Amino acid sequence: MSTATVGFEEDLWKSSDKLRNNMDPAEYKHVVLGLIFLKYIMGLNFLYYFV
Repeated sequence: MSTATVGFEEDLWKSSDKLRNNMDPAEYKHVVLGLIFLKYIMGLNFLYYFV
């Protein structure tokens, strides 16, 4: 696996830390799982209408 960076990864990590603030990772996982669930539901909706 390559360890080369494009340059924006550091900025992404800093911005995600700002958004997360001082939230405990155990609490943050609920936010991420909710977003993953919404993405899944939106994909099912797409398949329902166009297949």
